[in-house]
Amino acid sequence: MNNNTITKFKYFTISDYEKEEKYLREMSNKGYHLINISFPGFYKFQIGEPEDIVYRLDYDNYKREDKNSYIKLFEDYGWKYLWEFAGWSYFKKEGEEANLEIFSDDESRLELVKKVFSTRLLPLILIFVAVFVPDIQNILSGQYFIENKGFSIFFIGLFILYVVLISHTGYGLYKLNSKYMKNKD
Repeated sequence: MNNNTITKFKYFTISDYEKEEKYLREMSNKGYHLINISFPGFYKFQIGEPEDIVYRLDYDNYKREDKNSYIKLFEDYGWKYLWEFAGWSYFKKEGEEANLEIFSDDESRLELVKKVFSTRLLPLILIFVAVFVPDIQNILSGQYFIENKGFSIFFIGLFILYVVLISHTGYGLYKLNSKYMKNKD
């Protein structure tokens, strides 16, 4: 590890993008400036002087030919494109500038939540149902557990982890949706 860099672990789900933006701004205010993200949740920071840098994330699924015009649009408003990670585009801008939002209204934010739900959470739920539900009856009957105790314990642990993550993410997206709907009216 370079003396001028530090790696921190902080896990965010797809519904925690606002918390992630806030975390990155707080780190920048402490003098830790984001230089890389690697899965899952490892943030590499350049150590420097504290600065008020605002980070914004946008979930996009643009085709390669549309990506350049998408990035150019943000750059025209003073945002610097950093990279794409797990479907999210990362942008930054100095915090002292006037407009620190990338979304013009709550309708745009609602579209983001719908896009994340339909392209990320819904497929995970469908995979979860297809993979886990057929085996639940076998596990609950007890016969499968007796024959494959180690696998059954692993399966139950994985099942619980998926339920917790899907519930947390689903509830987070629901809260965001409710917040933006309330602000929209």
